[in-house]
Amino acid sequence: MWTPPSEILQSASNIVTPLLSPVYKVIAPLQAGSNRENESEYTGDIAKAKDEIDDEISSSPVVVCEL
Repeated sequence: MWTPPSEILQSASNIVTPLLSPVYKVIAPLQAGSNRENESEYTGDIAKAKDEIDDEISSSPVVVCEL
């Protein structure tokens, strides 16, 4: 969740975010490289990306905890 740096921005965000929510739902898959035509390919790409992230995390001496 994004936290605006001031109360004015927080108020504006509380108004604008719900209004733009339908737009976000359309844009997010496009930004992620999916137009929902081939969901199994998209799901496979997501799984591959997660595996690559896990490999990168495990190769580092830094400890990362999931919340």
